[in-house]
Formats: sequence, structure tokens, C-alpha cells
Amino acid sequence: MAIDPSTTRVFVGAVNSLYDLTSADLTVRRHVQTGPQDDSPLCRDARNREDCRHQLSRTNSHTKALAVYDKSSKLIECSNLFQGRCRLRNLHNISEVISEAIEPRVSNDTTSSVVIFVGQGPANLTTDPVLYVGATIGSADHDRMSVSSLFLRPQKAFEIVFPGLYGGTHVSLDYRSRGYYKY
Repeated sequence: MAIDPSTTRVFVGAVNSLYDLTSADLTVRRHVQTGPQDDSPLCRDARNREDCRHQLSRTNSHTKALAVYDKSSKLIECSNLFQGRCRLRNLHNISEVISEAIEPRVSNDTTSSVVIFVGQGPANLTTDPVLYVGATIGSADHDRMSVSSLFLRPQKAFEIVFPGLYGGTHVSLDYRSRGYYKY
């Protein structure tokens, strides 16, 4: 759930649905069907049929996280679909997807937790607000980051602010060591 501070509208993510509600009486302003969609946990991106040779199945969309980027009139929605992709949606028309992450940013299972928020970016790297993501990483998520800061500008949406080899704006546990840590 996320609340737009300027309009007090309430956004709720559910299984296969996204809602835009009035705050006064929780009347549904808009409803978007987000799933089920054809997907496979074995495919890097099941939307690209040339890269995915595995059998696809109808997969429910579990909303993992929502945040409002009110300065830019965007709703940020992350789900388990397509390996854990996030999307920028139009805050005034949630059925309009403005941009989608190229890389997975959250776990693609239905139980791992995620926290996201919009905040000021690292001062020496950007003057723009960025999206901070803290994600539990599942055992099959070999290329996910545990903590990252991501651009929100449409042309660079969900890219790491600074992907430095040693000291970028992200933290990732080597997948071989993850069993030693409690999430």
C-alpha cells in the first residue's frame, strides 16, 4: 500500500490487481488487472520468447512493493513476474506503464519481502531523487542485489545510480554464501 501525499489517494497492490482508491471512503477510482501472465521462473525474461525456451505457464502477479514518486507523478510497482521486475506507472492513470525495469530488482517468489522508498540520491552522484530497494533474495535469485539505489528518470529508470565494481550504490551477497545469512 502507498499513499500519495498531495492527493491522499491510496494505492493498493494485491494478487493480480492494482487499485487506486479515494482516501475518504476507499471508493475504487481505477482498477488494473496485473496478472496472471505467461511466465517461467526458469527464464530470464519470459516476455522475450526468443530467449526463453522453457514452458511458460499462467503465473499470478503478486505485488511485492509500491511507492509514490509524487514529484514526478509516478507510482512505482514491483511484482514477482518476469523474475521480479519493477514498473513506473502514471500516478493519475495507473493502467499506463511508463517504463519497466530491464533487470530484475526484487525476488520472483511470492513470499520474500521487499522495502522500497524514494529519497534523495547520493549527493556526489546525482541531484535527483532515487529509488532505494531492500530485497530479500531467494535461493534461485543469483543476480539480484540485496540493497540498491536506482534512477527514476524514464530514460534511465531502475538503473543502478553508480555500478562501481568496488563501492557502487548497491550491495549483493554472493549466491554461494547466502545460505550462511538469515534474511
